[in-house]
Amino acid sequence: MSAAVFSTHILWPTHYETELEIIQQHLSKHHKVFHFTCNGELPHCELILENALYTNQPYEATQKSFCVKCIQKKALGHTLLNGVVAEVNLFSNRYYHEAPDIEEYYFASHQNFKTLKLEDYDIGVSILSSLFSFTYDPFVDLNNYKKEIHILYKTCYSIYFNTLEQIEKNHIEIGYVFNGRLSYTKAILRAFEKKNILCYTHERGSAINKFSLFPNHTIHNIEKITNLMHKCWDEETDTSKKESIGSKFFVDRSKGKMESWKSFTEAQTPELLPAQWNAEHQNVVLFTSSEGEFLSIGPEWDNPIYPTQFEGIKQLCKSFTDDLPDDFRLYVRFHPNSADTKSSYFSDLMAYGNNKVIFISPDSPVSTYSLLQNASKIISFGSTMGMEAVFWGKISILLARSFYCRLNGTYQPAAHHDAINLIANKSLLPIEDHEALKYGYFFKSFGIEYQYYNPIDFKSGTYNGINLDESPVEPKTESLPRTPLTRIISKIRRSWFQS
Repeated sequence: MSAAVFSTHILWPTHYETELEIIQQHLSKHHKVFHFTCNGELPHCELILENALYTNQPYEATQKSFCVKCIQKKALGHTLLNGVVAEVNLFSNRYYHEAPDIEEYYFASHQNFKTLKLEDYDIGVSILSSLFSFTYDPFVDLNNYKKEIHILYKTCYSIYFNTLEQIEKNHIEIGYVFNGRLSYTKAILRAFEKKNILCYTHERGSAINKFSLFPNHTIHNIEKITNLMHKCWDEETDTSKKESIGSKFFVDRSKGKMESWKSFTEAQTPELLPAQWNAEHQNVVLFTSSEGEFLSIGPEWDNPIYPTQFEGIKQLCKSFTDDLPDDFRLYVRFHPNSADTKSSYFSDLMAYGNNKVIFISPDSPVSTYSLLQNASKIISFGSTMGMEAVFWGKISILLARSFYCRLNGTYQPAAHHDAINLIANKSLLPIEDHEALKYGYFFKSFGIEYQYYNPIDFKSGTYNGINLDESPVEPKTESLPRTPLTRIISKIRRSWFQS
């Protein structure tokens, strides 16, 4: 067996450690492992570009420190492996210079850019996905980032064709890449698809001691994740066990306990409601999602009612103001993770605020779960809160695609006027269904337990006893066979790092 592991985001917490885990598991089976990495060759590394844009610093000023840290972390990881990997360049300069320029047509709109293809690789969608992540702006003006986009496009072009070449040259039989949504991670996934070779995308698991693998698809594939939810539920024959675990997912979240990621509600004040809250009103709470991530995944996530969440909220605000009875109130709770969203996103929406439409900022201390428990109805654009509402017996109206849109429990109107009719219906009852438990059970239990990586929290831990983000590393010019002598040397090195 010859396996290829692609390390594209080494400095993002836990993902490189997951790749070392995967490499070691293959080495332990005496498989040939090719490790695709960058040694500073990428013209535009996503990690560096993100930091440069976020800090408003030139790319070149950020590059030096990032490259040194990334290369050192990679090298340290290699010293902790029991076995030898064949390191291969992720990037090919030859293919980079062969890439054509992007035609002006594609910069006219996001919709145009999404149609940019490289063979069967949806390169435009993948670049938008990365750009939204870098800029924290789901409506970013592409013309303001033409230079960065052109370089990123040529980088993706190079990685795509280099991956195709290396798969054939090294007779690779299986691949692994982080995420599969971002620009050149999708390039790698699409290259394996073209060669009809199995490629797993890896992500976090249900808890910090787990990672997940998805064969030939990303975690954002609604159909396949829905099938996994059903499969996971059906394979557990102990009904009380899976119902208990499924319930625990929702109960823990309501208490701010997150096993796989940081809690977004820990800074909120328990039981705090907005000052305008009146229990005599029909209080409808809308929980937003992070808009950029789901605008750039693919057609499966296209909203069937509104072109964007932004437009949906605007139309709902107008309807609450102009069409619904005087006792109806709309509370819009912006997702706490959207605090860094740039552009005029929040200010443009808040212009629609009035005594019937109240906005709650991402960093507000108002309690998310107090809003949930006291609301007459819940509206969501895919937020987990939509399914949490189902679990807690609330009326839940889903106005976009989501991980639970193919499960029962939520009302899913086909048009805006249908949504308003559901909201206005004071006799509407919650949909009682056990599929909320199925959703909770999957997201509380999926994933593979680490054998070599020991997490401390959601963003740090030790691999074979070493924290790769804190330990220094000696320069390493080549990989040595793991003889008894080299194992002794490795142990001595580890003791130095720990002292």
